[in-house]
Amino acid sequence: MTKYYEIIQYLQTEITNDQIKPGNRLPPIRTIAQAFHCSTSTVVKAYGELERSHIIYPVPGSGYYLVENHLQPLALSQEIIDFASVAPGSDTLPYKEFQHCINQAISLYKEELFSYCDPQGMERPRKTIAKQLQDYQIFTDWQKIVITTGSQQAISILSSMSFPNGKTNILVEQPTYYGIIKFLELSGHSVLGIERKENGLDKDALERIFCNGNIKFFYTMPRFQNPTGFSYTNSDKKEIVALAEKYDVYIVEDDYLADLDTDHKADPMYAFSSTDKVIYIKSYSKTFLPGLRLATAILPKELLNPFVEYKKWTDLTSSALSQAALEIFITSGMYGNHRKNLAKIFRDRMKCLRTVAAQNADCDITWRIPETGFFASFTTNSNFAADRLVPRLALDNVHLLNAESCFIPSYKRSNLFRVSLGKTAEPQIRLGISAIYRAIQDLKTTKISKTSFMSF
Repeated sequence: MTKYYEIIQYLQTEITNDQIKPGNRLPPIRTIAQAFHCSTSTVVKAYGELERSHIIYPVPGSGYYLVENHLQPLALSQEIIDFASVAPGSDTLPYKEFQHCINQAISLYKEELFSYCDPQGMERPRKTIAKQLQDYQIFTDWQKIVITTGSQQAISILSSMSFPNGKTNILVEQPTYYGIIKFLELSGHSVLGIERKENGLDKDALERIFCNGNIKFFYTMPRFQNPTGFSYTNSDKKEIVALAEKYDVYIVEDDYLADLDTDHKADPMYAFSSTDKVIYIKSYSKTFLPGLRLATAILPKELLNPFVEYKKWTDLTSSALSQAALEIFITSGMYGNHRKNLAKIFRDRMKCLRTVAAQNADCDITWRIPETGFFASFTTNSNFAADRLVPRLALDNVHLLNAESCFIPSYKRSNLFRVSLGKTAEPQIRLGISAIYRAIQDLKTTKISKTSFMSF
């Protein structure tokens, strides 16, 4: 730990223990420098950090003072800034509105709630969902829709069942959602990877894999990918779908954040398929209620019956009460209003992140921040041990995901970090990003100090 950080920790502890009270003068810079055996410039830097956090303020010719009614610094409060969670925060979820829908569902669906419903899903909710999906440029027969217990169930079933193309390998983007990597690992499925960059995929590499890789399906998140936040252009989507149709490969399109897209011209891959090769999945967990555990899967005719059979013997049926309540939430217009509010919230959060990242520019960080969505990401260079960043940030109550878990073994990297804005409002974004930059500077300084000592 550097002297600079030790000084900040010491002063924060003194403030917490009321040894320095609001309005009190802080110890003189020279006194702190002598106590910590460091230069006065190091102390000035530490005091400057506390001033930028609005904890202390300078009085020319007198010194630094603790702000009256100051907000406690992040490391001293019990509040956690959570850049790691994939779940949305309670402040973005329509609990009260949905409670009303639950009550209505109990009244309207009395008979259905006392028996097992169709494993494929209740008829009225599926018809309602089919109509709702038209707003996303998804036009399908409601009878091709299956309501699943979350998108993870749909992906698990698709991974386990046989496909008409007779192929066995599963292709995933690198990096990708760690849930599917973990499932494929535990279930022993054969998985291949293809690197996904900000500008998309290498189409020549994709064609070679489709041609020679024995690929059953390609799992992809075209919109606001987890963990990078990247999105494909419509042109990318058309090319990928055309290649899949050429080489008899199915696409599993995980459109988990369709509700947040503000680009009305951004169509799903499903809209570009002419041969029924795209399996479309839309979750209601990230943008609605995680505990609802409902998702929509649109299946090609040849896969529909086998899929429903797998589902039937997996959980018999998804919650009838949840299906009924979701149907009421959509038909009442509540879902549409919630979708608009949510899109604005996350667009504003991404804008805030972009502003803060620009203000704290550092040549050791390369940011990838989309216009909206749940996730942004950044990469670091090799000037410090990237695997130390997450535990270092934990000292400041900042949680961050090292995206190493989002890679299959042959693609492993440790310098990609995912920043989730699901549970972070704009004030937390500002504090948390400042903490990230501060932590990186500390780790770089520590590395330089150790290198200098070894050289000496």
